[in-house]
Amino acid sequence: MEVGSRSTETDDPATQKNIRTESGSALRAISVDEAIDLAGGFGRSQLRMVALMGVTYMACSVNMFLPVFLEPKVLEIWSDVRPVQAQTLASFFFLGFWVGLFILGSWADRAGRRKVIIVSLIGMIITTCATFLVNSITMMMITRVAAGFATSGAFNGSIVIVLESVPSNWRVGSKALLALFWDVALLTYAVAAYLLRNASWRYLIVMNAYSILGLLLTQLLLSESARFLLAQVSHERATQAVLQMARQNGKSINFLFPSTDEPNFRLRSHPHGANGSTSFFALWKPRVAVLTLAIGFAQFAGTMAFYGLTLSNAQHVTENQYMNTVLGAFAEVPGIFVTWLAAERFGRRITYAAILGTLGVALIGASLPSLGGVATGILLLVGRFAAAGATMICYVVSAECFPTDCRSAGVAWGSSCGRLGAILAPLTFDLPFGSVAYSVINLLAMVSTAALLPETLGKKMDSHDSNEEHEDYEEIETG
Repeated sequence: MEVGSRSTETDDPATQKNIRTESGSALRAISVDEAIDLAGGFGRSQLRMVALMGVTYMACSVNMFLPVFLEPKVLEIWSDVRPVQAQTLASFFFLGFWVGLFILGSWADRAGRRKVIIVSLIGMIITTCATFLVNSITMMMITRVAAGFATSGAFNGSIVIVLESVPSNWRVGSKALLALFWDVALLTYAVAAYLLRNASWRYLIVMNAYSILGLLLTQLLLSESARFLLAQVSHERATQAVLQMARQNGKSINFLFPSTDEPNFRLRSHPHGANGSTSFFALWKPRVAVLTLAIGFAQFAGTMAFYGLTLSNAQHVTENQYMNTVLGAFAEVPGIFVTWLAAERFGRRITYAAILGTLGVALIGASLPSLGGVATGILLLVGRFAAAGATMICYVVSAECFPTDCRSAGVAWGSSCGRLGAILAPLTFDLPFGSVAYSVINLLAMVSTAALLPETLGKKMDSHDSNEEHEDYEEIETG
């Protein structure tokens, strides 16, 4: 067992049982959730974590939405390129993203969240620069696949490490804050593209600054997740990570984590190896296969609708692509905050299902030819509102459903299903009855979410537990 530094603050009755008092009372082994609460809950350390990963999230946002303004430029500079080829740039990016989620998501369960994020940011810088140096649509498609692969590791890793580092009552809030960074990046991207609209398309490479800044900040300031370290049975490093968190929050604490030789310590997925080498296959064990499928289907539906509304050539509020990007980003902000408040008040499952239902109804309404332009525009913004909430809460649900040593793979699985929807969206959303089909899929996802997903509000997130905590994960544990 590894013991943290001695505390001098024993006035709080809630913490007296977890720290060594002047009378010399023994320490009690605690979970990571309890350690984070002792370390100050959501304090300066967590805000810094969200800010650090927020910059990385901004880099991912720009990389994903690069085709919005790149596509018309490609048609201008290469006369032999057909519109359908330009439209596939987004699909090629998400193809690489989809593959990367499986590989880099599982690797993060073995090598660590921080290492994968750093490697991915380096890859993003290289591949995005290459996108603006190529001289043919074929080479651009190849660089977009590579950029998608690299972006997947930074995107997935930033979500996981933030959710693992905050108290349970701030998981949805932290993801909401990341989503705000996402929208800020979209706004700055729209402004930069507008200012450079008459310049060479290659000047859009300036948006790569987010990846460079994210790499510098991550390398210098980001610490590894204490949950990951404990899942790797690295008690000393996990303890030091929490102590560093406490110092940044202005707290002085004394605690210990359970030792592997204690009878009440267990790692849920460790029959597959403590290093997470088969973390992806743990998602398909009989007790969680239905849960895995339900998470994947819901994320497929919500993300496909989100990118259909975002990248569609027909379903736009205005004919100005710059204004559409700005309006869409502003429509997402209330969706993010309403989802945050609802998830903490009514629970994750009901909120997620309600958002998918709202998205389905909005898509049906927007597809009716009898509606006027204003009514259709409002419904499209409502759809964007709901889609933003769906693509925000889905990551929190999947992170809370899977234990630490396969959490990155679990979040990556859900995200990969969403990326499959993103691959199809640019190619199918504008087809006849495309939005109707998307609506039906989201309504079915609403039903499956309400019926099959467990409620995770307030649940512990650890990969180890004591006997008294075991019941909290009985219905979602993978071991």
